[in-house]
Amino acid sequence: MAQETSTTEHTEQRWFLAPSALVEIAVFMLVLVVVDEWMLAGDRFWEISPHPIWLIVIVTAVQYGTNAALLAAVAGSAVLMSGDLPNQAFDQNEFEYLFMLAKLPTLWLMIAVLAGELAMRHRREKADAQERADNEKRRADELSEAYATARGAVDRLEEHIASEANSTTAVLSLSADIDDRAPGLVLQGGLDTLRRLLRPDKASIAFLHDGELQVAVQEGWDPVERYPHRIGPDSRLFQAVVGEQRRVVLNDPGDEQILDGQGVLAIPMRDARTERVIGMLKVEEIEFTDLSFAAIELAVALTDWIAATWSQAQLHARNRRHAMLADTLPLYSRSFLNKQRAVLTAIAKRRGFPVAELRIRRRGNPHDLSDASLAEAVAEAAARILRETDLAFAEADRNNSFVILLPLAGAADAATVRDRLIQEIKPGLARGDPTKDVVFEVFDLVPAPASAQRQEARDKRHA
Repeated sequence: MAQETSTTEHTEQRWFLAPSALVEIAVFMLVLVVVDEWMLAGDRFWEISPHPIWLIVIVTAVQYGTNAALLAAVAGSAVLMSGDLPNQAFDQNEFEYLFMLAKLPTLWLMIAVLAGELAMRHRREKADAQERADNEKRRADELSEAYATARGAVDRLEEHIASEANSTTAVLSLSADIDDRAPGLVLQGGLDTLRRLLRPDKASIAFLHDGELQVAVQEGWDPVERYPHRIGPDSRLFQAVVGEQRRVVLNDPGDEQILDGQGVLAIPMRDARTERVIGMLKVEEIEFTDLSFAAIELAVALTDWIAATWSQAQLHARNRRHAMLADTLPLYSRSFLNKQRAVLTAIAKRRGFPVAELRIRRRGNPHDLSDASLAEAVAEAAARILRETDLAFAEADRNNSFVILLPLAGAADAATVRDRLIQEIKPGLARGDPTKDVVFEVFDLVPAPASAQRQEARDKRHA
């Protein structure tokens, strides 16, 4: 405010006592005197009405204010009185003559004061209006800044709420996918959930194996990372996480030496059934502002959730390996295939009957996902045309490879079954031609005895 007052005072001083006003008055008076002396009678324009000095007085009053106008009036009066004065008339007394001489200077002084004050009033009102406008602009700027601050707080709050919603959705999604996920995918899903909750730059999950912590999955690591992939029992971090079963946080006193530059947060993963430490979740890099107490507690809860989910996924995977039926198809599982193939082969060799095998698979890369129509078509065709003694298996986890065991059937019988299967599955395929895009292979696991082969040949000749 002091600076603004100083600026206003300086503006008024420059406005009313400007050097340009002095120059203009001086030039005008000089031109007036020169013109009067050289071109006219030298009477300082007493006979001209209105007098030329009115111009400089009024213009100076309007343009520069009272002080400059008074100066112009005084200078004009001096110029007026410096020339030849009019003669006193015969019928004029002394006072009337003096009044006549003083009339113009007096009027100039009065007009200088009146017009100058009006101009100054107008300019003061203009300055006050400008000051009010500046104050309003300053208030508007302050309100805008306050709004921006409030908007930033609202955005942070919305981001926090969205993060909470995303974290809840992520945890629910992770819970819903327990039965359908392999243990490795569960770990990756856990890191994805951690990224949504804490937004770390780098994080990892390690498991206890062969007496040391070995990193299983990581998030955000560079191809050549300085963080170790193995943490042995000699490490203070290993002793704190596995031995003492406690979390290690960079914010806690003494934990900085334990972490030793390997991260900012390490949390033990415990088996929910045995309460033993099975691994560790570690955050290597994260924004300092995101490492709050609530975030740490949330990371601890998430670590327990990942441990429980991983244990259940492992148990589910073990059960799947020993299951007799496939997950989504009315076919036997891959693990049951090896057992049945071995048993049927042994019995067939001992009892002397043939066993054939028919393999069905998509052409191309066996690791590529194929459409589910092949699996459905094979399952439906097997239910319609196979005998009760025949066994159909889903060999691969991605429903693109199948095996059919045909006891009491030789290679010729398996070829007949193959031809019938081709005709049966062709309408059910969503894409491709079974004769071109699907491979059918026949194997003679246990050939028929020689006597049975001769009898079969005789039966074919008679037929």
